Amino acid sequence: MPSLRAGWAKTEITPPTGYPMAGYVRRTGSSTGVLDPLYARALVLEDGGCTVVFIIADLLLFSRRWARRLRAIAARSVGAPASNIIVAATHTHSGPLIDTSPFDVASPTSPPPQPGFQRSLEQRIEAVVQEAALRMNSVKAAMARVIIQGVASDRNRPTKSRSQPLYLLRLSACDTTALFGVYACHSTVLGYKNTLFSGDLLGRLTQLLEPAGGFALMGCGAAANISTRFTRRNQSLGELERLSRMAADQVRCAVYKPLDVASLSIREAVMDLTLRRLSRKLVHNSGTAGRIAEAAEEALENITSLKRLRRLWGTRAAFTLTQVRLGEISWLAIPFEIGFETGEFLWNQSQLIPLCYANGYGGYIAPAGASPFTYEVLSSPYSRRADLQLRRMALRLASYP
Repeated sequence: MPSLRAGWAKTEITPPTGYPMAGYVRRTGSSTGVLDPLYARALVLEDGGCTVVFIIADLLLFSRRWARRLRAIAARSVGAPASNIIVAATHTHSGPLIDTSPFDVASPTSPPPQPGFQRSLEQRIEAVVQEAALRMNSVKAAMARVIIQGVASDRNRPTKSRSQPLYLLRLSACDTTALFGVYACHSTVLGYKNTLFSGDLLGRLTQLLEPAGGFALMGCGAAANISTRFTRRNQSLGELERLSRMAADQVRCAVYKPLDVASLSIREAVMDLTLRRLSRKLVHNSGTAGRIAEAAEEALENITSLKRLRRLWGTRAAFTLTQVRLGEISWLAIPFEIGFETGEFLWNQSQLIPLCYANGYGGYIAPAGASPFTYEVLSSPYSRRADLQLRRMALRLASYP
């Protein structure tokens, strides 16, 4: 009987001070230092002739074209098809500006990304995948689902969705342990005034969870409408530390269930989405005020990017969903930001764990029941049927043997 083997490694990817930052159009100036190091982490899984690689980096997002290139580079390193490589971002809003085309995710006054830094990132990611592949060992797998309380909530309605699941895969070898987590929360404890590089919430949580001599990597789940907006006291380093430790303390109480790893498999499906008509008039006539008005103004910045997207793709856009199944659980790698409700639906129906910002970026798919004047809806390039389409396609993938 084939046994599950795994290898893991990490490498620092922090840019030099002065490099431009991504994440907030209201941020001015370039970086002025480092709050905590940024990393790219690689996890290689192998079972029965199937090899799957997860690469998660402390970046805001990857463009689709850069994700394709990185997947091809990593595939050569492990001798697997490019479709077996998952490249995902933690979605920190305090990371470096890299290729995010066709979306604009930085201040209009920010200098453009530097090709030299992006090439160095490719080299470091290739090296860390090779290192992880060289460290393969037989492992035992266990799974836990922890409900995190008090760290985040629905960013539009403060009393809604005040707890979120954090999914954990634990891989144990003879002398070391790796944790692979997916948590549904925006990494936006630090705001636009911050000019220090940081992995923010997911980055700091990952550091806290790494056991002595062990390894951890953390991806972002169904967090389109989940953030710390109503749970944080301010947007300081101290608050980042408080919320990160609050989450880490709850994770340490996780009860793991041994995972019956019958096989490791990967499957893809293409989903075709209709692009919606976009109107600045819609935003200006929304009648919003306060925080929602600010979100609407941010949405206006996205409309230019989305119109460019429409020119690139016409009236429809095709995206690939990738399902990685390990025994009785699956990860669904998708390039979107999806609603918390959709993430819960996928888990409850088929034990699917959404891993968002994966293999490129396609913007928001707004939750079906969201108000038309929330940021998730205003900035989404897709028709309101997109959420239902995603759910159906995901369940279809999960139904395959």
